[in-house]
Amino acid sequence: QYTKNECPFCNEVSIKESLLEVIKSLIQDVKSKSAGGDPNDLAAILESWQFFEMEYGHNPKVIYRVGALILQDKEFKNLLEDGVNTRAAWMRDAAGIFFRLYSLSVEGNLDVTPNEKILLQKCFETIKESMSSVKSQGHHYGALYSQSMVPYICALQSGQSTVHLEVIVREVGELIVRYYKKNRRTWPQLKRDVPERIVSEYMDIVTVNVWGGKDHDPVRKAFYRN
Repeated sequence: QYTKNECPFCNEVSIKESLLEVIKSLIQDVKSKSAGGDPNDLAAILESWQFFEMEYGHNPKVIYRVGALILQDKEFKNLLEDGVNTRAAWMRDAAGIFFRLYSLSVEGNLDVTPNEKILLQKCFETIKESMSSVKSQGHHYGALYSQSMVPYICALQSGQSTVHLEVIVREVGELIVRYYKKNRRTWPQLKRDVPERIVSEYMDIVTVNVWGGKDHDPVRKAFYRN
């Protein structure tokens, strides 16, 4: 609810600036760390976005406009282009926010240019491709799956469309299972390490709503059954 003395557009710009400050500062922080850093270093990005969606879930048009403002920010766009061109690892560790923006773009909810839509698609592909560089590190598998679940659950709980977010959860889930099956003989610790970074409460929701139950969830079957 806006008061009559408050400009809705100014409020959205202020939200955008606050979120951008969090996003950019944390990305710069993780870029300065070693490649072996904790894959949860950028968790605060998703947390900030999660709080934002919870606050404005009753009015998703605000979410859409702020998402477009973020993507249209020149510095942020340059950061994404650099991440794609260099196949930067930080994109994987910050995947949740990119998954959300990508889903909004695919569903036509962001007022952005065709090139900006293509950039988000490239971000998504870059994130998936980055898994090839961490084949032995199960924590990255689990963290990426959790990053895919958070925006889905945010949208689900606020009554927004989850159509493409479900596609993303499925793609990421199937991706980490493929990598696991391909590499488990070489690195048997993957079976133990992957679930350590999967948020169990989120997985319970996703198992039912995205996969259709335990018998159809490949992630659960791969990592939670003996």
